[in-house]
Amino acid sequence: MSATTMFSSPANTYSKLSSYTRNMVCSGAQVLQVSTSFLNYFYTGPIVRITPREVSVSDLEFLNTIYAPGPHSKRNKDFDKVKALGINTSIGGAVEHDLHCKRRESLNPFFSKKSVLNFAPHIQDKISQLDDIFSVSQNTNDVVNLSDLYFAFSSEQVITVMLEEWNANIHQHR
Repeated sequence: MSATTMFSSPANTYSKLSSYTRNMVCSGAQVLQVSTSFLNYFYTGPIVRITPREVSVSDLEFLNTIYAPGPHSKRNKDFDKVKALGINTSIGGAVEHDLHCKRRESLNPFFSKKSVLNFAPHIQDKISQLDDIFSVSQNTNDVVNLSDLYFAFSSEQVITVMLEEWNANIHQHR
């Protein structure tokens, strides 16, 4: 498939608006609008160019070509998107692939199979607590703020892992 048949360049408002503006103003409606554009106006291949730096893919099988090309294919993040997050010095804020891998390496022990299996009982206990909260809410017709609930759930998991690691290091160095 040639590049000209794969990429379509719609001359519409999407190409004139920044990603931020589209996301803030259009939110989920943008996806439907892009799909409509695919079908009605601009479809000449599996990819539609939304802006000079963004594309929308209509062929789900083609996603592996873009996002899973193999272990030796390095991809840098989009600088503008990372900059917008304001986390340039964090693991997720590394634009260059090699820097991201170097920063991410420090987290590998926390995501090993052994580590995750060891932590599973704690997570299951907290899931039971969440289930209790949902049951009470259902019985009393109370509204549960899922954002706050999941934030508390995930924060507690991270803090617990950090404190366990900290305690292990203190005992090891005594």
